Amino acid sequence: MVISNVSLLGQNISQNNNLKDLRYQIIDLQRQISSQKKSENYSGLGTEANSIQRMRAETSQLEGFMKNIDNISTRTEIMSISMSQVTDISREVINNIQLQTQNGEIDLLSLKTVAQENLVFLQDLMNSEHDGRFLFSGTDVNNAPFDNAGTINTNMQNEIANWLNSTQTPSQLLNNVETMSDGNLGYSSTLSTAGDVYARVDTNIEINYTVMGNNDGFRDIMRGMALAANLEFPDPNTDTATEAEFHQILDEIVTIMARGTKAMDQANFDLSSRNSLMENIKGRHLQDTETLTGLVLKTEEVDTAELITKLQTTQNQLTASYEVARIVNSLSLINFI
Repeated sequence: MVISNVSLLGQNISQNNNLKDLRYQIIDLQRQISSQKKSENYSGLGTEANSIQRMRAETSQLEGFMKNIDNISTRTEIMSISMSQVTDISREVINNIQLQTQNGEIDLLSLKTVAQENLVFLQDLMNSEHDGRFLFSGTDVNNAPFDNAGTINTNMQNEIANWLNSTQTPSQLLNNVETMSDGNLGYSSTLSTAGDVYARVDTNIEINYTVMGNNDGFRDIMRGMALAANLEFPDPNTDTATEAEFHQILDEIVTIMARGTKAMDQANFDLSSRNSLMENIKGRHLQDTETLTGLVLKTEEVDTAELITKLQTTQNQLTASYEVARIVNSLSLINFI
């Protein structure tokens, strides 16, 4: 009888452990179905944990690159629009000069008014900014690239006055205009030390999207426009300069501005090409992010239908185990006899 009791005790312990395991299994299955996750933490994922952490880190890095691309794309789009407006107003002044020259009559007041108004607009466009950053200042983002409109007008007026009184020839005037320093053109003193700006778009890829306010396109358009805005027609009663020289200067203004317009168009094309490259890289990052996200979900998430079936099976096992335990616990020597 002692042996029988010991045997029943061992059996009861085994049954209770089995029942406990089944209850734990049911609780875990219910949790997985409710959360749609295999585990509440990485430790519950076993050998897959390292892979998931690596994929999540890579996804986070790709998202950082895409955010950076979005920020830079906004800047380059504003820059491109500003540059297109610069070439538009440059062509307007060029067309105004050419049209008046072809007609044989120069309405200098009208020409100067158009040039003066567009010169102010040009200077505003050079100082385009976004989110507190000046876009055409390179790394010198806190300082406007153009900060002294009075300087360029004063210097042009001096050059024209020296031509009118024959202190210098038209060729000397034009050479002086062509070789004016950035300071004499009204540019910021800090612009000359500014560096290029880059966008980090991938682990090993940086894209240079620099367009400086003193690049060849901006500089030539401003030179020509400022000269046109301050040009004077020789007065035969007081000036020794001639009408032929006036037209020589006018023709050279068109040449300078046309050269600047071409350079600005090329700079804008280059910038647009870099922007397109960034968008292509972003598209690749987006595909990689979607792939990684899918792999993480596939690893972390559960098959609900499979779990429901498994839950039902486990519940049936638990019910059956309870019934076996009830029968065993109800056995006695009288029932046995």
